[in-house]
Amino acid sequence: MDDLGARLVAGPPVAPAQNKALLNEGADRTMRDALANEARTQAVNFATADVAEAHSAFSEKRVPGFTGRWAVTHGQDENGDSHA
Repeated sequence: MDDLGARLVAGPPVAPAQNKALLNEGADRTMRDALANEARTQAVNFATADVAEAHSAFSEKRVPGFTGRWAVTHGQDENGDSHA
């Protein structure tokens, strides 16, 4: 169990939080609502910089360094440049 805990801590922080919320909400939801919530969480998960980090780490055969940060923050473009 220690190995599982270490793997969860080293993983991306946003996805497990989303999964926990889906599990907590899912028992009393219709299938339609559950699928809509799953689609919403996918959009949130793919909006983090962790997606690019996972792809880079996989292709470079290295351990990923997840941060949970958004890929593009409000008022910034893809390069991180501010446009206020």
